[in-house]
Amino acid sequence: MPTIIPTPDKVQEVARALLDAADSPDDVRTDTSGTGLAFVVSDELATKVGFGDYDDDPEPLPEPEPEPEPEPEPVMETLTETAEPEPVPETKTRAPRKTAAKDA
Repeated sequence: MPTIIPTPDKVQEVARALLDAADSPDDVRTDTSGTGLAFVVSDELATKVGFGDYDDDPEPLPEPEPEPEPEPEPVMETLTETAEPEPVPETKTRAPRKTAAKDA
């Protein structure tokens, strides 16, 4: 519903035009919440008086373009080596040293 805010010198003229075009005085509501006087009316009434261009049979809005489908993420392939694993080095242990027993 449009709100018509006339200049202070046009308030009487706009009010008269709206009330003359309305089917009932209840079709014209006043709003004093701002700094001046405003009229809240239906789209049809505003168009009758020349404030707006209400269309009883508007053209349908064009269909929105479909959003493009997201591209699939590339699949990362894991490479496996076919070579034999490196041998684990053996740990060498030393044999205890043999010492000659001294005769005393």
